Amino acid sequence: MPTDRAEKKVSRFPVKVCVSLLALFVLLGHVYMKTDRIDGTAVGLLAIAILPWLADLLETLELPGGWKFHFRGIEAEQTKQRMMLEQLQLAVRLLLTDVELRHLKNFAGTAPMPLHRDGTTPNYEKELRRLRALGLLEGSVGPFFREGGDAHKYLRITDEGIKYLRFRAEQNEQVLPP
Repeated sequence: MPTDRAEKKVSRFPVKVCVSLLALFVLLGHVYMKTDRIDGTAVGLLAIAILPWLADLLETLELPGGWKFHFRGIEAEQTKQRMMLEQLQLAVRLLLTDVELRHLKNFAGTAPMPLHRDGTTPNYEKELRRLRALGLLEGSVGPFFREGGDAHKYLRITDEGIKYLRFRAEQNEQVLPP
């Protein structure tokens, strides 16, 4: 994430320079038109020229007249909302049954998962194929059901699968009372 922050600073640099130069240009024009007199407008323009450079250092700036600028709070709120939106999108896309969730948790663990051939085998195969189709598992379902053995040999949980399990765990913690 530090690289994201550095990239944001680099991408905002030209905007900062443009805002500052424009404000300074208007300030010089204003002072020149008023015959070298500094007034409230000149001070405001100077503040606008400096403001982009202070944004990285300040959390809030309150100016006379009720003007208030929030810097870090807005960025933190946007980051929080972006994360919540990503989690919601992931949850909607990956709604799982209890049985599918149990299978996914088993793949996140290291305990052996031997194939037991019984009346539930066709459902088990469909559930694993669905988890694979959703991108939560990777590998081959077919050879596992043909050859048997440990499912970990044929299938692995993906990063998306791990993310989903973390999200579900976080949601369970939020739902439970403290």
